[in-house]
Amino acid sequence: MKRILALAMSLAISLPTSLAAFSFHGTYWEVKKGKSYEAVGLGIPASDMQEAFDIHVDDGYEMTLLDAYDVGGHTFFNFVFRNKTSSTWTARFGLSGGQYQDFYDRQTDRGRCLRHLDVYRQGNRARYLAIFKTHRCKPQRAYHGLSASDHQAKFDQWTGQGWDPVNVSVTSINGKRIYAAFYEKRPGGTFLKSFLTHDRLAEEDAKQRAKGRHIVYMDAYTHDQNTLPRISAIWREVSKPAKPWINFVSQQVNGLADDAQSGRYIRYVTGYSLQNSHRFNGALYKPRASGVAVGGISN
Repeated sequence: MKRILALAMSLAISLPTSLAAFSFHGTYWEVKKGKSYEAVGLGIPASDMQEAFDIHVDDGYEMTLLDAYDVGGHTFFNFVFRNKTSSTWTARFGLSGGQYQDFYDRQTDRGRCLRHLDVYRQGNRARYLAIFKTHRCKPQRAYHGLSASDHQAKFDQWTGQGWDPVNVSVTSINGKRIYAAFYEKRPGGTFLKSFLTHDRLAEEDAKQRAKGRHIVYMDAYTHDQNTLPRISAIWREVSKPAKPWINFVSQQVNGLADDAQSGRYIRYVTGYSLQNSHRFNGALYKPRASGVAVGGISN
């Protein structure tokens, strides 16, 4: 707890309880129940991300999710840390395409596999972040820096060979989409859309739920400053689906900490800009229990 307080002080926030609101539209909360632990940060400024990362790593926790987005030309991060497993893991962010390729080659040479991959815009350049692990690795294929048409060609080829998308992250620079994705060998049935508006997301979600599929991954991005954000989403058949919360503003996200206190975990979260303000999509789920509860939905 001392290190969490140190983080709070460094970001000029108060921490009267386990929930604390960061400055600059950010939110942080932690949940400790016995040996179970989850720390969630939303809207963390890029200038504070390394310190937040170091604090949790030094305390022996494992990063399970990292997401980046930009608002008003500034980069922000969302993260999730949990109890460290027996897995060896590593993560990096702020990488150029060449730096990411070097990082990928080194980690796969050591027998690690991707856990999470994200491409995002920083200034007018694409940047990458990735989490690698050694636990429960499956055969994988990955690519990054592809155009929309090249991504589609790879997607069609690889899914036709039995490869299933796990992450399909997108960013847009000067109106051109850039893709980074990885796939695993697993049974089919996955459905992907990577250029959805929020209205179309709701329509597609209803269609996929009727077919027994539920959202297991989501990445939001701005394609054009004058248009609504776009969503890349993956649906899959899952035994314990999570109901998404969509288009949450920072203040509304604070209420999700109440759900977290009851033992619910973040399944996925993504941030984006809407009218130059912070918005979040994501989902909470309750592990080892039936049913899923969320903080609510705001359109």
